[in-house]
Amino acid sequence: MAPNDQGGKRWDRDPAEVLDVHDAEADRGRVKARLGTGVRWTGLSQILMQVVRVGSLLVLTRLLEPREFGLVALATIVIGLFERVLGDTGTTAAVIRHRRLTQGLASSVLWWNLCVGAVTSLVFLAGGEVIAVILGDRAVTDIVRVLGLLAIINATGYVQIAYLRRSLAFGRVATAHLTNAIMTAVGTIFFALLDYREWSLVLGNLLGSATAALLVWLLSPWRPSRYFSWEEVKEIREFSIYMSAKSFFGHLSLVGDRFVVGRFIGITELGFYGLANRLIRYPIQTSAQTYREVVSPGLARLQDDHEAVLATYRRTVGGIAFLIVPLCLLIAVLADPLVPVALGGKWIDAIDLIPPVALAGAVQAIATTTGSVYVSQGRADLLFRWSVASSLIMLAFYAVGAIWGAEGVAWGFFAGSAALTYPAFYIPLRLLGARPGAVLGPVLPTVVAALVSAGAAAGTSTLLDGSVPELVQLAVAAIVGAAVYLLYAVVRRPVEFNDLLSIVARRSGGRGAATATSSTDRRGASGDNAPRTDNDVD
Repeated sequence: MAPNDQGGKRWDRDPAEVLDVHDAEADRGRVKARLGTGVRWTGLSQILMQVVRVGSLLVLTRLLEPREFGLVALATIVIGLFERVLGDTGTTAAVIRHRRLTQGLASSVLWWNLCVGAVTSLVFLAGGEVIAVILGDRAVTDIVRVLGLLAIINATGYVQIAYLRRSLAFGRVATAHLTNAIMTAVGTIFFALLDYREWSLVLGNLLGSATAALLVWLLSPWRPSRYFSWEEVKEIREFSIYMSAKSFFGHLSLVGDRFVVGRFIGITELGFYGLANRLIRYPIQTSAQTYREVVSPGLARLQDDHEAVLATYRRTVGGIAFLIVPLCLLIAVLADPLVPVALGGKWIDAIDLIPPVALAGAVQAIATTTGSVYVSQGRADLLFRWSVASSLIMLAFYAVGAIWGAEGVAWGFFAGSAALTYPAFYIPLRLLGARPGAVLGPVLPTVVAALVSAGAAAGTSTLLDGSVPELVQLAVAAIVGAAVYLLYAVVRRPVEFNDLLSIVARRSGGRGAATATSSTDRRGASGDNAPRTDNDVD
C-alpha cells in the first residue's frame, strides 16, 4: 500500500490510520523501479557531501591544530556511544521494517524519542565533568556538555527520516543529508576564521544538525498526532532494543581505536589518527552509504522473498567493492605525497597511519553491510549478539596494537577487521539459506584488479619521487592507477561496472542494480558455487 498522507497536518488523526504496509509481492516492481532512482539521488548527494567535507577539512587543517581536532574527536566518541543507546533507541530501523505502520505507532515513537533525547542531553550537561575524567582530559568537559545538545536536536527528526526512507523518498533524504554537510562546513569554517579554535568544530556540528532537523520536517508530508501510547512503543520494543544495543556495540568497535589512542596515547596523536580516519571515511561513504541508504529499505520490503533479498544484497556488496576497494588501495599506497599536498607539513605524522586505516576501511565498508540482512529478516537479536562479540574482539586488537603506539592501533584495526570478515557474512547469510562464498567469491576479481592498479600507482610514485613536485607525483600516480583499473573494467565488463553504467544512464531495467533476479542470480542465491554476479560514523 502506498503511503497515505491525507490530513497529514492535523493533530487529531485517527491512531488506527494505516500509513504504509509492506507486501513483498506487490512491492517487488516498485522497489526495482525506485532503487535505481534512489542510487542516483543518494549517490549524487553523497558525492557532493564528501566534496564539501573534504574541502572543509583541507581548509580546517590549516586553521586548527592537531590537538584541537583531538579534543573534539575524544568528546564525540562518548557522545556517539551514548546516542546509540539513548538516541533513536533503535526505532528508526524498526519503523522502516515494521510491516504495518500506523499513525498511532509513528506518533508514539516520535514523542518517545523526544523524551529520551531530552533526558540524554541533560545527562551530558550534568555529567560532563565525570565523562571528561573517564576520557582522561578535563579540557573536554564543556565540549561534552554542549555537544550533548545533539541528542535532543537529532531526536526531532528520526521518525521523519525513517518515514521518508520507508516511502523510498530518497531525493528528500539526500537533500537533508547534503544540507547538514553544507551548513556544518560553512559554520565550522566561519567560527574557525573567528578564532574559536576547537569550538568551531562543536558549533559547526550543532548548526548543521539543527538545520537538517528543521529541513526534514519541511520535506516530510507526515505530521504527528497528540496521541501517545506506551503499548504502541512496546510493539516494536524488542526489535528496537536489540537494534539500539547493537548500534552501541557496533559503534564501540568503530571508535574504540580512537578511544584507545586518545585515552592512553595522547590527544595530539588522536588528532593525527582521527584525521587519517576521516580522510578514508569520507570517500568510502560516497559509495557505501549510497548503497546502504537505498538498499536497506528495499530489502525490508522484500523481506519474505529470500531469493530476491540475496540477489539484491549480492549485487550491493559487489557494487561497493567495485568502487571502494581500488579507492582505498590507491589512498594507502599514495599516502606519502597525499598528506603534504592535501594537508600541509604539520600533518606529516599522519602518513604512516593512512595505509592500515585505508585497508581496514575497505574491509569494514563491505562487512558492515550485513546489518541490512539481519534487519530485513527481523533478527535484531542475532545482530546484537554478533555486535557484542565482534566489538570485544576489535577492542582486543586495539589494545594489543597500542603497545606500538597509534600506528599499532591502526594495524590492529585492519587485522581485526580482516579476521572478522568471514564470520560477519556467515551468520546472516544462513538466514537466507546461503554461504559466504555466494557473496565474497564474486568480489575476488575486483580485489585482484584493485591490487594490480594500486601496484601500478605505487611504482609510478616511486619512480617520480624526488624528481618532480609532490603534486605532480600524486596526480600522475593516481591517474596511472585509475587507468589500469578502468582498463580492467572495460575489458572484463564485470556486472558491477554494467550496473554503474546502467545507473548513470538512468536505465532501470536490464542488468541494473536493483533487484536483479536473472537466471544467473538465481543460481547464486542457493549459495553453492555462486557465479560472477554478485557499509553508519560522524
